[in-house]
Amino acid sequence: ACGAEPAAGEKLLKCRKCLDRQLPGGYYCSPACQKADWKNHKEWHRAQDMVSERLNRDGPPVKQSPVEQSPVEQPPVDQFLHHAYYIRLLDPSISASEASSRAKCQLAHSKPPGDLVRLLNKAAASRDQGDLSKAVRYFNKAIAHEPLSPYGYDGLADVHARAHNGLEAATAYMQAMDRYPTCSMHWAKAAASAFDIMNRPLKGVRNLHPSWWNDESLKTLSSLVVQATRPDECNVSPSHRASALAMRGEVLSCIAPPRVVVGKVGLPQWTLGTRTPQEVREGGEHYQAAANTASNATFPVSAMKEGFVIAALACFKRSKEQEAADAAACSSAAE
Repeated sequence: ACGAEPAAGEKLLKCRKCLDRQLPGGYYCSPACQKADWKNHKEWHRAQDMVSERLNRDGPPVKQSPVEQSPVEQPPVDQFLHHAYYIRLLDPSISASEASSRAKCQLAHSKPPGDLVRLLNKAAASRDQGDLSKAVRYFNKAIAHEPLSPYGYDGLADVHARAHNGLEAATAYMQAMDRYPTCSMHWAKAAASAFDIMNRPLKGVRNLHPSWWNDESLKTLSSLVVQATRPDECNVSPSHRASALAMRGEVLSCIAPPRVVVGKVGLPQWTLGTRTPQEVREGGEHYQAAANTASNATFPVSAMKEGFVIAALACFKRSKEQEAADAAACSSAAE
């Protein structure tokens, strides 16, 4: 709580109630430090209890059908409940208390302290100067200094992506995603980046697949990513917006943009479900919007514009073919 190191040979202390409930509460350098902070910490536990009671009373989020998932139903306005709601929407197996705990931890570390900012600035300067090895060292120092903060992981992922270390980049993006407030703009950027890498044919990438790497969860996730990067809601860059739109297009259509062979669409890497012609066409519309947005994006997203156009055309073609096949099937059945 005070930021001081414990005495030599001693370990940091933690609240017994936090340990029993598996909450991310504060750490203390000594019993005296813990006693001095108890008044504030007791109020924190009271707030946690209120949030847990409200989540238990409302029950788990009700999953919507794929057609109803865009846009996603609006969550409660309360900040804790807002993020906890989305956490459980993405993974209904999570208990109300765990969702509350994660939301608390995310919000508590949403703003980096000054000493962490200095490390992040040094890392970013090294990255921008092309010294990626030095940038990795600084970002790892930032992670060691504040392991619950998302910023070190996000920066580390960006460096690994620049160095074409796909597995390391995807891992770091998912760690950042777990630490950013769920459904925030930065969370959406990390989610779209991890999604893009995990859809590449990389050795070992299948070992990284998180709980949301399935057809239904990706429909929900991609809808939330698009919602969190709306230009009228936040100051999102064209690159991040284009990536979010392309992610939604790929999930809706089950058609991947050219990643391996130039000019040729591919298949996504998760186990695919069935798609209606309307979903495939909507996927094409998202790809089309991604291509338009990529015109104002920076590299490497700007270089993906042609691939988004190719994917959009493939979506519109497949949608028409499916509609024609469905019409022929209905006509045969009628005869």
